[in-house]
Amino acid sequence: MLVIGISGTALEASERAWLAHPGVGGVILFKRNFASRAQVIELCAQLREAAPRPLILCVDQEGGPVQRFREGFSVLPELSRFGTQFDTDASGAMEAVREHAWLMASEMLAVGLSRGTDHCFLL
Repeated sequence: MLVIGISGTALEASERAWLAHPGVGGVILFKRNFASRAQVIELCAQLREAAPRPLILCVDQEGGPVQRFREGFSVLPELSRFGTQFDTDASGAMEAVREHAWLMASEMLAVGLSRGTDHCFLL
């Protein structure tokens, strides 16, 4: 299964053809695909409508400098912050990670994305 990117803020005709390919199982969005929250909702609907199968729709939205969607979304802290916090406050860090993950996931689901991506790290 391939997860592909698209060129802009709306689905192009050639990209619709890509989505019909049986090897394509998802689309990852980037900053170039973002104009507004409403536009992302519309783009996700276009992607789902164009695909002959359910798609994984995702974005790299981990926080800090790696947050593709900003306007209309919560400002997420850099993930390394939780690792640093864990050294002195393990339970507080774990709670902060849960809140961070919940916030990111709820905002992604609200606009039609299947998931956000973020770094994996060990505590």
